[in-house]
Amino acid sequence: MVVLVEPNVGTDLQSWAEEALTAFKVRMTDPDSPFPCIFGVEAVVRGTLRYAFLDSAVDQAQQLARMAGRLLHLAQRQHV
Repeated sequence: MVVLVEPNVGTDLQSWAEEALTAFKVRMTDPDSPFPCIFGVEAVVRGTLRYAFLDSAVDQAQQLARMAGRLLHLAQRQHV
């Protein structure tokens, strides 16, 4: 499974990925234990981060390279 999660785009995630994403967002925005990176917290709050989930049973380097290409395409599309 290679999934790129974008803001405001519906994605069918496996339950473990959904739980990991929720836990990450909760940790990043916890007012009782603030995350030290202001820019990261703001990106989570604004919904501007992208998240990639890779299949652990497949060549992760190849999956990561493919995901990097997709992210580059998104970045180029946004700056046209």
